[in-house]
Amino acid sequence: MLHKTLIIYILEPIRLTNYLNILLNIFIPFGDIARG
Repeated sequence: MLHKTLIIYILEPIRLTNYLNILLNIFIPFGDIARG
């Protein structure tokens, strides 16, 4: 049980970070177009 919890604590932040990176990759080009 503890092992599973540790895996969740390690993997969840990685998944969140990947999700944020994907969002940034979507939005940053639009920002460049808006500024450019």
